[in-house]
Amino acid sequence: MKSMLFVMNFEVIENIFSERAEAKVSSLAKMLYVNCLVGYFKGKDANEQNAMGFDLFRSEIKNYKTWDKQFIELHHAKLISVTEERIVFHNHWGSFIDRKVFNEAQGPVTKKLYAEDYSQAISENQNLMNLIMMKHKLNSIKAHEAVKLFVTEQSALLTKYSSEHDVFRHFLNWVATNASKMNVGNESVKSNGKIIGM
Repeated sequence: MKSMLFVMNFEVIENIFSERAEAKVSSLAKMLYVNCLVGYFKGKDANEQNAMGFDLFRSEIKNYKTWDKQFIELHHAKLISVTEERIVFHNHWGSFIDRKVFNEAQGPVTKKLYAEDYSQAISENQNLMNLIMMKHKLNSIKAHEAVKLFVTEQSALLTKYSSEHDVFRHFLNWVATNASKMNVGNESVKSNGKIIGM
């Protein structure tokens, strides 16, 4: 089976910069962009799922501060979006890659499962739960509520995953985006009495 790096060839990269960038991109920023793509796609099989856009936590990027100016440059060119915690790489390569390669894939197809199929695996992964509790100041109750909310939302959206790794990564990103909406620190809703005038 061919790899995603085979699909993401020089022509695809050139097309991204010449046809999708909405502002001029310096050579250093281009090098950074390509380096991030190579790092992400390395070792991934060439298929539709792996060809999607992706995001990285800033903490995953070695010496992020050194490259801050170039990331902002790529952000202004609308090739990526820089948020407080993450860098989102938009799928600008999708219309340029050779999708015939995906059809040449051999071997068994991995069965994709829904979020609810991974609900127990998420809740029982103590390292994962400890990470979100520590990083987002959630107590154990709120962390498990986050799992339920995530599973409910993704099930409603019919989101499918091909592995535990994929669902764990999505869950971490989802919590990072939604933690502030979870009434952190409140064990129960205390405003009910005030609403009914008690």
